[in-house]
Amino acid sequence: MITKTLTCGYCGVEFQRTDYPSKFKYMEDNYKDAYCNKYCAMVGAREKYRPLQGTILSSQGYLVTRVRDHPNKNINSQVPYAHLVMEKHLGRYLNTNEMVHHKDGDKTNNDLPNLELMTIGEHVSLHNSLKERDTNGRFIKSLS
Repeated sequence: MITKTLTCGYCGVEFQRTDYPSKFKYMEDNYKDAYCNKYCAMVGAREKYRPLQGTILSSQGYLVTRVRDHPNKNINSQVPYAHLVMEKHLGRYLNTNEMVHHKDGDKTNNDLPNLELMTIGEHVSLHNSLKERDTNGRFIKSLS
């Protein structure tokens, strides 16, 4: 058995590992990174093999992009692209009571002139004012 000094592929800490020479040879041939503990192995491998880049279409029809260190990201580290456009324009992150409204109704049109910053209450009121109501003021269900 031999002892080698390795560098953790996630946190960068140097650590010692004792193992058979054949095991080290196998690791060098098949894995680029070694990890100092199970936590670093789990997080490091997840970040390496499932990178957080790219913009995709969400199930609700919005363009979302993965941003690792955004304070308003969801559990999948996704942020609506419209929010990023508005935040860049404002020079700050959106507050929890703010939303971005697409004026033309196209959820994929994230041009700044098409986006409007609103509170959640204003946004709900706007969409409710566009819905049809019956004579008693109740919303009429649409078939589409």
